[in-house]
Amino acid sequence: MKTIAVTGGIGSGKSVVTRIFQTLGFPVYDSDQAVKRLYHEDTVLKEALCRDFGNDLYREGRLDTAALAAKVFDDPEQLEQLNALAHPAVARDFLSWCKKQLSDWVVFESAILFQSRLGLSFDVTIAVTAPDDLRLRRVLRRPGMTPALVRQRMARQLPQEELIRLADHTVCNDEKSALLPQIQHIISQIV
Repeated sequence: MKTIAVTGGIGSGKSVVTRIFQTLGFPVYDSDQAVKRLYHEDTVLKEALCRDFGNDLYREGRLDTAALAAKVFDDPEQLEQLNALAHPAVARDFLSWCKKQLSDWVVFESAILFQSRLGLSFDVTIAVTAPDDLRLRRVLRRPGMTPALVRQRMARQLPQEELIRLADHTVCNDEKSALLPQIQHIISQIV
């Protein structure tokens, strides 16, 4: 089995790109959704979170995500510790998920692919990019987002130029360039 990793900054449209891959028959693993599930289901991760961040994080067996966010949001060391616990859980879950797939290729979606310590290697990496003003407009459609909050999150992620440099391929999601031909071109080069 071969793996494709899709990454991009907030609002770049990586989920749109992975939905196209899914429509084309590629199984897709969404690491953001997976970690939210793992916070509740992975006993190793739950125990580590309670040990490092306090038993008050779980109420009736469910993670209080607001409490966790409050502990790590403005504290880079705490955020780093959270990632050090969550990333291995995601890696374990992804490898387990891969074993259940029947496809020759699978897609892994992650906003922080190159910054994470997943310990995974991928056969192909794709960076999804979009102009910053368009990314901002897209994210402002989400509940609770403000321009300052979006810019703060964008500033914490790798610059798009760095993603382009690190990735094997780039998909431009600027609402001018059609996505399907870009994706089909990449597929024709790798499959």
